[in-house]
Amino acid sequence: MQTTFLTLFFALFARIAFAIPPACLLHAVNTADAPGDMSAVCGDGAIDIQSYMASNCGNFQDDAQKAFIATCSSAGTVVGM
Repeated sequence: MQTTFLTLFFALFARIAFAIPPACLLHAVNTADAPGDMSAVCGDGAIDIQSYMASNCGNFQDDAQKAFIATCSSAGTVVGM
């Protein structure tokens, strides 16, 4: 019983942990003029946000870029790396 509970707990934790975007992505998006406007963030502002991530995310740049691209894609905008 305990093994099953622990297995389910860690599986749920892993799923939640991977769903959280890197902090540098959140900071990069907050540098936009209108961070709540997905069309602006993923449109004209995407280059600036990606540039910020390239300069400031360090080892988390790849994860941040992937999360940014996935979020923009789910909003209906294509953003490249």
